[in-house]
Amino acid sequence: MLTLLFPRFAHARTARRLLGEALGREAAEPLIRRARVLYQPPAPAASAGLGLMLRYMACSAALYRALLEHGQSAAQAGAMVEAVNAALFTPASGWGYAATRLRHREPLRRVGLINDLLFRWLFTAPFQRRPVALPGAVAYEVTVCPLAAYFREAGLPALTHHAACQLDHHLARRWGMRLERSGTLAQGAAHCDFRFVPAPAVAPDAPPRAAGVEVTRAYQRPYEQPIAGRAGDAVQPDAHRRSEFPGWVWCTAADGRAGWTPRAWLREARGEWRLQRDFDAIELSVVPGERLEVLLEESGFYWVRRGDAERGWVPCSHVRAVMAGG
Repeated sequence: MLTLLFPRFAHARTARRLLGEALGREAAEPLIRRARVLYQPPAPAASAGLGLMLRYMACSAALYRALLEHGQSAAQAGAMVEAVNAALFTPASGWGYAATRLRHREPLRRVGLINDLLFRWLFTAPFQRRPVALPGAVAYEVTVCPLAAYFREAGLPALTHHAACQLDHHLARRWGMRLERSGTLAQGAAHCDFRFVPAPAVAPDAPPRAAGVEVTRAYQRPYEQPIAGRAGDAVQPDAHRRSEFPGWVWCTAADGRAGWTPRAWLREARGEWRLQRDFDAIELSVVPGERLEVLLEESGFYWVRRGDAERGWVPCSHVRAVMAGG
């Protein structure tokens, strides 16, 4: 955990590991060296904690640019940046959440406490947040975000989503929560809304409230009959086949159908891999302007509903959040 105090070292070490898994070790090392060259120190911050976070954002920007130079698409590069930051910060946030048990036992009070500590130590001024009274949730709105401002000034406003905004969802899951959000400053909203609610005990593919998105780029689903299965079904992963999106593994089911499967939804026991929950790899073909309901998010993809019944996966990079009434 102490290595997090040294952003360039910690970020490079984690990026080297994940790039090696995704692209191979030979490709990873030149990318790390190029990111080191492209790194530009951020301007001095008002506090040590905020300065630490901005240096991590600068590392993210350098890695993103190096990946683009390497030929990765913006979506691929953004997904890798997200994976690196999640691997860096999610475990530490889990330790912090565990420590809150010394003060409270009730989950929402513990989430409220750890958010207060984060804004006291890391997300300091000029961050601005205002509380929102919402029963059964920890809720607030961020009206000023220096991280979004950093990426905007760096000419990479879209990278805010991957490097910072998505991290909030990873932390929420680590705390046993679901983060409900309708928009962010980086997406052009008036504020970033945070609504931490306890994760449902049932499978979260049908939450009480669904967020809306609008398709901004056309997408054609690549497979018509991909893998699908029930929780507990055995699958066979292919470790040699690599996805452009970190967090997905190519798996084949007993019926012969195959497709990309979230690594987080698999478990291994005594050499056998099984689905931890019901899963369908079907993707949707979409065109710009379509409105979809987001039911859940996983590793750079949304599981969405179109109309009353049709469901499938679409890349997060191909849609934008739609504000209520928008």
